[in-house]
Amino acid sequence: MSEAEVVRTVIARLVAKADETQTQLIHELACQAGYLWRCGNPVCPAYNDRGQRYCQGCGWGRKGKPVGDVHPCMYTEGRWTRLRRALLKHYAHDARPTPWSSTTGAGPAGAAPRSPRCTAA
Repeated sequence: MSEAEVVRTVIARLVAKADETQTQLIHELACQAGYLWRCGNPVCPAYNDRGQRYCQGCGWGRKGKPVGDVHPCMYTEGRWTRLRRALLKHYAHDARPTPWSSTTGAGPAGAAPRSPRCTAA
């Protein structure tokens, strides 16, 4: 049995016999000793083992960021829109008609019709 399993077992046994105040004290002491960490999500009451990267209760990290926000996206929706417009404008003079760019907007079999915004003119 590893140290983590022993600690988890001991904490679970203590919490099973404790009332609410004692449970809070046990969790706080285990956090101070480095065996548990408190979820960074302010609405999540979960305490997690030190070996876990993300909260078992909600998936947030120790610092209060959701899993998908470990490395926040550099581009917001507005920045993507501006970048797309700039690229379409820059490459508009190099645009060549594609085999499926017709007046009907029909593409290859099974393809969705092209949006008029997607054509570089």
